[in-house]
Formats: sequence, structure tokens, C-alpha cells
Amino acid sequence: ILTEARISEINISVSNLRDDNLPMVVAIIGLPGGLEPRHEKLKELVKLEMIDFYEIRGREIILYWRGMLPNQVQTFSIDVRAVVPGIFLGPASRAYLYYTPDHKQWLNSLKVQINPINEDKSLAPSGVSQATLLEHWLESNNLPSSYKELFSKQGYNTLM
Repeated sequence: ILTEARISEINISVSNLRDDNLPMVVAIIGLPGGLEPRHEKLKELVKLEMIDFYEIRGREIILYWRGMLPNQVQTFSIDVRAVVPGIFLGPASRAYLYYTPDHKQWLNSLKVQINPINEDKSLAPSGVSQATLLEHWLESNNLPSSYKELFSKQGYNTLM
């Protein structure tokens, strides 16, 4: 169970179970709806040479390795942000050799429950309302007064 706007991790482990080298390996991680991958963490994994490169297509993160050594195990985590409240099921994750996509190793889909931000009072310090937090956010992002007027019309009259 996650809370909207919070960052969490997905732990990943990809293994070469053979006693010989593998050519190019692909792992596709299916993300449930409501989660957004954090590119900073993925770029860091490339710099650390945990993965060779990645791409994001819809709700899938595609990870690539140019090869894997005998019995090599790559274990790491990727960061995701909970952006939409609800209960979501992602597409199934899978791994395979790039040149033999017919032979995939499938994993069960990831499932996530994301609670709305207003159900988790720990996001705001004690005694601070969501309206106060919104007002602070508007001011800190130098948004024009038209945004403040829009939020005021939506019921955040305590902002003005």
C-alpha cells in the first residue's frame, strides 16, 4: 500500500542460470497504473553499469544488458512515484535473450494500492492543512495569480 506522491522501490533480480556467457538480455518490468518511474534512478543504474541501457514504453520499463557472465546475478531497485490513487495491476514482467524472444521467462503481474494523499496525514506536519500546503506550493513555484484564482474557485478559499 502506497500513498499518492510518495516514492517507493521495485526490487529486481535478473540471473543467468547457465555456466556459460549469455548474449544480449532483455527484462521488461510491467508497472501497474498509477506508478511513474523515476528517470534519475534509471540513469544512475546505467552509470553504475548495473544495466547497459533502458527505455520506457507505456507502463513497461525495458532493461537491456549487452551480455551476462556465467551464473551472474544483477540485483537492484528502481524508484517509482505513486501518482494516481486506486488499485492497479500491471502487465506481466518477463525476461529473455534479445535474439530469441520466443523463449520468455514470465513473472506474475505487480499489484499496487495507492491511497489518496488526503488519507495520509503524515504528509503534512501536525496542524498544517492541505490548503496551507497547496498555498505554499503555489507560492514556491511562482505560479501566476490565475492559478490561485482557479484553486480558489475549486474550493480552496482558505488560500486567499
